[in-house]
Amino acid sequence: MGFRILPTSKRKENYMKTFVEIRAYAMKIFAVMATAQAEYEKAITDLKDSGKYNASYIQSVQNDFTIKFTAEVKKAADELGEIVKTTCDQKRNAIEKMLTEAPSNDQMNLLNALKLQGKEIEPDEVKSIAAQLMGNYRAIHALRVMAAEHGIKLSFPAQYDYQQLKDTLNRAEAYLKDRVRDLSNYTDKNHMDFYSKMFFGVWEGGLLLPDNAYTADAELLDSNEQIAPVPVVERIDHGNAE
Repeated sequence: MGFRILPTSKRKENYMKTFVEIRAYAMKIFAVMATAQAEYEKAITDLKDSGKYNASYIQSVQNDFTIKFTAEVKKAADELGEIVKTTCDQKRNAIEKMLTEAPSNDQMNLLNALKLQGKEIEPDEVKSIAAQLMGNYRAIHALRVMAAEHGIKLSFPAQYDYQQLKDTLNRAEAYLKDRVRDLSNYTDKNHMDFYSKMFFGVWEGGLLLPDNAYTADAELLDSNEQIAPVPVVERIDHGNAE
């Protein structure tokens, strides 16, 4: 009774480009596991129904499957854990790089030119300049400070909120580690916790449970800041400027 839990034996990389891919890969692993268990259960039923094998032999088949299945699941969990670690490390490095990447010369020239204008700064002008600064955390936040001094508020997409990105990554990483641990200890779906059932795509009562919380975090972490929407620009009272 041979089988392979790992669905992509040709994988060379130990990371995923996106967090959505991590879940898709995990769901594929579980699908292979579920198929292997279903085939095993049918085989055991056939053995028993045939009346040709005694209880001792059937028990030996069950023990052999359990040992092999457990080893394969552990191997799959270890690989998934390595993918989670490497992907999260790479994303964390990218987030930290946001703070250290200096604005380009063209971006600095735009900011300096705006600064030289003094009080004559309009929201539409700020919006136009913001579109040209998107992609550099330092540049757009320098613009935010400058605009606030003139009573103009810029509301940035979450892709440009360093702390939100960092908190989201930490939350997603902790969540994924819990799912890997649950996979490593897997025996059958009835012993999985609710969150693992959602993450691995377990069908319950004819329904596929959605993992809305992880999906929301994954969408933010996978988003490309280079094509993020332009910040919302609005005139506010100078006294309320942030």
